[in-house]
Amino acid sequence: MRIPDDVSLVGFDDLPFADWAPPRLTTVRTPLADMTALAARMVLRLLSGQPLERPVGRPLRQCR
Repeated sequence: MRIPDDVSLVGFDDLPFADWAPPRLTTVRTPLADMTALAARMVLRLLSGQPLERPVGRPLRQCR
């Protein structure tokens, strides 16, 4: 089995070692601060009796 010809590896949370590990790893970055802020705004709206707005996602971008 050959990497990346036969198997692809994907990391999570965009760990720094992914830049140095051979072969280079594809990683997924999770914007936890943004997700937490959005969840808090949603809870506050619900508590005040306001309807939730449909969240608008950001466009995807290629990191490397």
